[in-house]
Amino acid sequence: MKILLLFALLILSLNARENPFFPYQNQKDLVLTNNQTEQFTPLKQTSILLPNSARVLKKVTVEIQNLDGSISKRELILNQSIDWHLPIFISQNFNNAINSPKKNIRKKQIKTRKKTTKSNKNTIKKDIPPVNQFQMLCKHGFINFYYKNNELLVDTDDVLIRDFLLPSPHRIVLDFKKKAFFSTYKKRLNKKYFKSIVIGNHKGYYRVVLTLDGKYTYTIKKNKLNIKIVLH
Repeated sequence: MKILLLFALLILSLNARENPFFPYQNQKDLVLTNNQTEQFTPLKQTSILLPNSARVLKKVTVEIQNLDGSISKRELILNQSIDWHLPIFISQNFNNAINSPKKNIRKKQIKTRKKTTKSNKNTIKKDIPPVNQFQMLCKHGFINFYYKNNELLVDTDDVLIRDFLLPSPHRIVLDFKKKAFFSTYKKRLNKKYFKSIVIGNHKGYYRVVLTLDGKYTYTIKKNKLNIKIVLH
C-alpha cells in the first residue's frame, strides 16, 4: 500500500500543461487578435492646404495604428522653406521608395545644401536684374511694374521717399516724390502674390498701394535704374 501511495505522489509532481492550446513559457509571446478586422481604404494620395502665413515646414508627424491596435508616431524633421500656395501631398509609392534609399537621400541633401549656399553667395554679389527678365504686371504713365514669382520690379525715374506695410489685407505702400496731376488709377491683377494695385495723387508725391494675396514681409533694394521688392 505504501508503494502505491509513493507512486501516486511521483505522478502528481510531474510538470504537466494545464491547457495544451497555450504556448510554453519559453516561447515568444504572440499577439492575440480576433477574427473581426476593420477595413480601411488603401492610401493613394491626399493633400493638406496651408495657411497663407506658412513659410517653413519644420517637421512632419505621422500617427499610425499598429497590428495590435496600439498607436505610435513617426516624425521627420525638415526645416525647409515652402510655398503656401501649393498643398502638401501625402502618398505611397513603392517604386520611388526602392529607388531612393536613405543613404542616397542623405547624400543628395548634403549636395543640394552646398549648391544652395554657393548660389546664395553668387546672388548677393549680383545687382538687380534687368527688366527683360520679368513679366509686365502693370503700366501707368511714368511708372511701370514687372514681376517674377515673388519678386516685383518697379521701373521709374521718380525717387522713393518712403515704404511700409499695412495689414488686413496685407498691402505694400510706396510713396514717390513728384508733382503730378492724374485721376486715381485702380487695376485688379489677380496674379500669384499680387491681387490689385492703386495709384493715387497727393500733394508733392503719389502713392502706390499693392494689395497682396496673403501675409508677407518684404525686402527692398534700390539702384539707379529701378527698385526691386522681394516678398517673404
